[in-house]
Amino acid sequence: MYRWFSAGRNTPERQRSGVTLVEILIVTVVITLMAAVSFPVYKIIQQREKEKRLRAILYSVRSAIAGSKSALSITSFFEGHRNYVIAYGKRKIEELDLADDVDLDDDIATISTNFTKIATFGPSTPQQLLESNYTITVDVDTGDAVKPTFTINIPIDRRFLRHIPPHPFVGWIPDAHFEFKPKVKNGAVTANTLLFDDAHWGVNASGVADIVSRGAGLALNGSRTDDW
Repeated sequence: MYRWFSAGRNTPERQRSGVTLVEILIVTVVITLMAAVSFPVYKIIQQREKEKRLRAILYSVRSAIAGSKSALSITSFFEGHRNYVIAYGKRKIEELDLADDVDLDDDIATISTNFTKIATFGPSTPQQLLESNYTITVDVDTGDAVKPTFTINIPIDRRFLRHIPPHPFVGWIPDAHFEFKPKVKNGAVTANTLLFDDAHWGVNASGVADIVSRGAGLALNGSRTDDW
């Protein structure tokens, strides 16, 4: 009886090795379904990270233009370009106010007000954010008949940006890129934007007002990245 059961367990009909074609097909279908489900999720994760990076770049460059210290600056300081120029110019005007041999004492308030209006102009070109060791000359209307203009020379000894980072969506969306909004173009206030190296800078366009994203399309929350 023992031999009968032992022989029966080792017969070819009862032995089994490997997998069947049906099992392979089932595993293949399961893997395909899992890939089909996970790929869109992975794409969403990728886009969320790119959007986060895009917002960080826009914030850093805007800080370099106007606000506080930028994460992309080359050295440790606490002002963006515009704030630095305003603070330096006001200090020079205060020194003017304290000087005993200056004939503009009665015009200090006018000089300060007019200077602030000019200083909000920002860097002349986007390239200035990456440069160092240059001087900005600001001619301020004094309101004085004898000396109608007061000139303030503002040395720039720092780089407000190390570089303009590549657009996070480059390689994902071919048309994605950055552009800058000038304060004025052809002598008038403009809403147009220009590329970093556009030939208009310094010729027909001046004063960097903002950086914007172009061509990246809609964000996951439905907003236009061009409006960020």
